[in-house]
Amino acid sequence: MEQLKDVRALRRGLAVLDLLSGSGPAGLSDIARATGLAKSTTRRILATLEDTGHIRRNLADSLYRSNIGGGGPATANTSKAAGAIVRAARPVLERLSQEVVWPSDLFIRDGTELQIVETTRPLSPLLVNRNEIGDRVDMLTTAVGRVYLAFCPDGEREELLAVIGKAHAPASQNELLETIDHIRKTGFAVRDPRCTGATYRNPFIVDRLYAVAVPVMDRDKVACCINLLWPVAAASSVGDERLMAKLLQERAAEISANLSAAARS
Repeated sequence: MEQLKDVRALRRGLAVLDLLSGSGPAGLSDIARATGLAKSTTRRILATLEDTGHIRRNLADSLYRSNIGGGGPATANTSKAAGAIVRAARPVLERLSQEVVWPSDLFIRDGTELQIVETTRPLSPLLVNRNEIGDRVDMLTTAVGRVYLAFCPDGEREELLAVIGKAHAPASQNELLETIDHIRKTGFAVRDPRCTGATYRNPFIVDRLYAVAVPVMDRDKVACCINLLWPVAAASSVGDERLMAKLLQERAAEISANLSAAARS
């Protein structure tokens, strides 16, 4: 039987992918050290894996992350969909961080919550708690959650509310539906007064931030949601929240266009 030759480049690429899938986010130097590869070789492998959608490099911390879950069940944060969204959003969010000093987060749906997959908080001079990649927030009180509910398909919204409505017990179903209708008319959402900025990993945070959020649409579905945050104490100097929402809507449209272009290529 003919012995097949080993494809060395493929073996090296799989070693890098296995490392990121099993050990979590890592930087170039750490990956090169762990695999025993030269930095120049590692850099080329990472560029190839990123180009093929198997990994991504986050703007928030410049670390590489696998878009393929390793071992256990895949989560929203380790999916090719998340990788494609981050890649489409990264240049837009980077430019947004240069246009305004306020930080922005990007979330995708993860079950009945939203999970953060990118943030510009480290790029902002505003000192706020660092939302970590992979942390989650609720849908009923956060700006990103409420805007997701407003713009997702009717059937999806009904399924979500059937579950989270019981767990969070909103003041009334009519009040929630009125809020959703208002968000659909204005095109953006703000935080519920009950929202403190708490997350799944940090449930007791009170960040004293104001938030505005808009959806990024992929045809008739919500691909992700993005927000802008600033201190409540600075509200008077920021100006009308509608101006911030308009800027976000313009950037959301760019991300949506990037996603469409990537899907066609």
